[in-house]
Amino acid sequence: MQLVLGVFAGYVGGVFDTVASAVTNVFLVLPPLPLLIILAAYLRGGSLLELIGGDHDHRLGMGAKVLRSQAIALRDRPFVQAARITGESRWHIVFAHVVPNMLGIIVSNFFGAALFAVLAEAGLEFIGLGNINDVTWGTMLYWAQEGDAILLGAWVWLLVPGLCLALLGTSLGLLNFAVDEIANPA
Repeated sequence: MQLVLGVFAGYVGGVFDTVASAVTNVFLVLPPLPLLIILAAYLRGGSLLELIGGDHDHRLGMGAKVLRSQAIALRDRPFVQAARITGESRWHIVFAHVVPNMLGIIVSNFFGAALFAVLAEAGLEFIGLGNINDVTWGTMLYWAQEGDAILLGAWVWLLVPGLCLALLGTSLGLLNFAVDEIANPA
């Protein structure tokens, strides 16, 4: 959704750009964590997919704005103008010329959204807003807290899910650097 709103709004411009910008501005105004807490409390015992779906909705604005500005910068480049002059369709220009030049930003948005979704879900599960019967890193931290793991000396209950979350964040960051090196070797 970020790709469609951002890239096509930036490339096409006009009324579509104005409407897409208005929609993304609404999503940018909403604060993410309080919105997720309200959504999780409303869906009391909601599944993991419902929480991640709510996270995706509020992250829509930021990614679409970044992709829109990059598409605006690329639409006046000579290779895009040459494709437009030769009569290629908008879809072909966007997917054959614009999107490949935005690969680093698209992947960065994806990894950032994935990491934020996992961390938001773990945080919501940790404070007890979610289905505590699901086995996630957040519920592991929740049950460790409820079982007084630190007081009992069972620090491993906290260490393992915390370390897994840290390793996931580090690995997504390193993957992002690798894709950026491949997409933009300069």
